[in-house]
Amino acid sequence: MNHSLSLESVASQFASWRATRPIRGLTPVSLQQQVVALKNTYSISQIILTLGINTEALKRWSAKHQHNDNTIFIPLPDEAVSHTPKPSATITCEFPNGIRLTLTDASLSHDVLSTIYHLNSGENNDSVIR
Repeated sequence: MNHSLSLESVASQFASWRATRPIRGLTPVSLQQQVVALKNTYSISQIILTLGINTEALKRWSAKHQHNDNTIFIPLPDEAVSHTPKPSATITCEFPNGIRLTLTDASLSHDVLSTIYHLNSGENNDSVIR
């Protein structure tokens, strides 16, 4: 079977979404639409069993996303979606008074950097930022 949108590709996208979502929440609209489009090719039981969704969700999504015949989905290859966490970058500030401050990229913000700059600007600017 050659389908532009396969059950396996949608199942893979569901698995990626479930693995990376921050908390339980609403299924993304794009996934809902793809599930509804699968009904043209696959049985409802195949869809709900493979994707791990319930019949009520499929009914709601079907009512919400009635597609006309001009709707086209272009599935992305699985390799195009990367969920590999980026390595954490750090910045270390060494102040003349011997204090060393190390921050991760997650904790860096304009406010934090501005505060560090203003605290340090009142002293001798011998500190090193690397």
